[in-house]
Amino acid sequence: MAETKKYDIGALFSGKRSGSTVGSFKEPSKYVPATDPDYLWPEWTKDVLVWLLMDKFQPLYLFGPSGTGKSSCLRQVCARINMPVYSVTGSERLEVSDLIGHFVLKNQETIWVDGPLARAMREGGLFVIDEIDSCSPSIIMALNGVLDGSGLVIAEHGGELVQPHPLFRIACTGNSAGNGDSTGFYSGVAQMNLAFMDRFLVLEADYPDPKAETALLQKKFPALPETVVKGMVTFANAVRKLFKNEEPGQQPCEITITTRSLLRWGDLCLRYQALAGMGISPVEYAADRAFASRASKLTRTMLHELMQRIFADTSEKKEK
Repeated sequence: MAETKKYDIGALFSGKRSGSTVGSFKEPSKYVPATDPDYLWPEWTKDVLVWLLMDKFQPLYLFGPSGTGKSSCLRQVCARINMPVYSVTGSERLEVSDLIGHFVLKNQETIWVDGPLARAMREGGLFVIDEIDSCSPSIIMALNGVLDGSGLVIAEHGGELVQPHPLFRIACTGNSAGNGDSTGFYSGVAQMNLAFMDRFLVLEADYPDPKAETALLQKKFPALPETVVKGMVTFANAVRKLFKNEEPGQQPCEITITTRSLLRWGDLCLRYQALAGMGISPVEYAADRAFASRASKLTRTMLHELMQRIFADTSEKKEK
């Protein structure tokens, strides 16, 4: 069995020792995610860390709109503590064998190969099902025993019983809190069984703090003027509110802007500076290439009008 180690959560995420430790592996394996040194930790990371500190096995359900970093936060936390991550993406086509495993032919011999769930339970690590609210009921039923902390019986492998490793964790992400999609933007999202949801610690994920995103953009693209950076972040949060249908009476927006999209936008703004002499706005042109081209024609018109208002307001405040 791989050697384990206690990690001080405070020392890892704030630089100050807290005395609160979480157990994981001493050395990384190929399933440990790569560390992103520029990762922008969302405010709700603290809730994920508290979940990891729980002594008793407790499944996690993390929900929120697209682009809030549900999966990336889990992966970056695991990267800091050498925790392997075994993940699958939920859909109606996902089958139980995709989780548990199957027989394969190798060197003219039939051998059993563990799926990501069986491997995580056997060897230790975080098993993640992304978009669990898009899965078929058969997947939900197959997970019930595992979510209760029981072993995994693999009927296809002679009824083998895989007992959960002490470092086994399970987390699911979804765009809804288990109550279905009320926005119409998430195709295939279904209402979850109440008994299934009751097995989870349920946490809500939201977009990063505007000040943190502003600081990240300024760090990554120091050549961008301050007014442009602030306008970009203000615009991104306005679009997110429209996407979440938080602006009564306003036209909903079928796309959102993630932190990743913001960084792409900032990079393209600088690359398209040469177009300024051609009568083209580099900021608007870059926005089209970074995210707006995914929207309908009507939404793109609305986005451009919103962008012009926001950047005009930002410039006026700067002058004052």
